Amino acid sequence: MTNKAYATPVITMSKNPIRIIYWNMIWRCKESSQGRNRYFDRGIKVCDEWVESFDKFKSDIEPIYKKGLQLDRIDNNDGYKKENVRFVSARKNLLNTCRNHSVEFNGQNLTISELAEKIGCKQNTLLCRIRRGWKIEDAVAGKRVVERKSRYNSLIEELCADRNKGMKLTDIGKKYSMDHGNLSRFFRKENVISKLKDIRGKTCP
Repeated sequence: MTNKAYATPVITMSKNPIRIIYWNMIWRCKESSQGRNRYFDRGIKVCDEWVESFDKFKSDIEPIYKKGLQLDRIDNNDGYKKENVRFVSARKNLLNTCRNHSVEFNGQNLTISELAEKIGCKQNTLLCRIRRGWKIEDAVAGKRVVERKSRYNSLIEELCADRNKGMKLTDIGKKYSMDHGNLSRFFRKENVISKLKDIRGKTCP
């Protein structure tokens, strides 16, 4: 039997808060979700009864639903089902995620809370970076380091492209305001040599 809720995305402008909670839950567990690494990849699913029937979901959670609170899983490693959900404040939901969501960093398996404390970063800041899809190393380093890394990678692409066109180091230096010595050292770096090999398809002289 085709799982309609998963197979056919439905977006509705609903004023019913329980329906909004329902569809957010369904989308969260889809393979195509942005947060698939925190749900789908971990085997977090919505129970069949709820997937097949919004009315069943509504009848199960209405007795515990409170306006302004968020749907939360009691056991972070289990799925969405009647006996494993509750409603909590946004702050408590965030704290639960930080305490229960584990990541690997420098060979250690740490919760968001533990990693945030280790690097001296706010829990919600670190969690937001990870939820945006940042690699753990980038999330720890922060935005400025990531941007600097991106600019450096772009510079490598541009310099290697110019070198591949046959430009002399002197001309490249003038174009980018870099002295000959720095450029010579730059083009001797392993990652730059590798980039040139990729571009040329042959050994860099």
